[in-house]
Amino acid sequence: MVTELNRYGQLAYFYYKDTLVGVVAFNINPDFVWWGYMVKAVEEVFVLSMSDDYAGFGRVAAQFLKDLCKENQCDLVFAGAFLGSNNSYKKVKGYSEEYPTYVCLRKDCDAVE
Repeated sequence: MVTELNRYGQLAYFYYKDTLVGVVAFNINPDFVWWGYMVKAVEEVFVLSMSDDYAGFGRVAAQFLKDLCKENQCDLVFAGAFLGSNNSYKKVKGYSEEYPTYVCLRKDCDAVE
């Protein structure tokens, strides 16, 4: 799966001072079904922090997904389905906790910390 994501450009690599600090795997789904509606969505596949020396990569990833939503004219970001209460989606403005996952509607992607 990771090889396929990489082949199709669906892995974003983040570096800090020449060190790989994290990877975000994503999918842009033009036919995402959300609450009975067909929408275009950015789906988070996974977020992987790669460096113990770099704190806060989750916030970088959450912001990246919001930016990806805006750049691709998606309707929403679907992310963080398996996270507990202490996570980056609570720290980056724009993500809603109204649903069983963390969702950021495009209209809320401009919200900043």
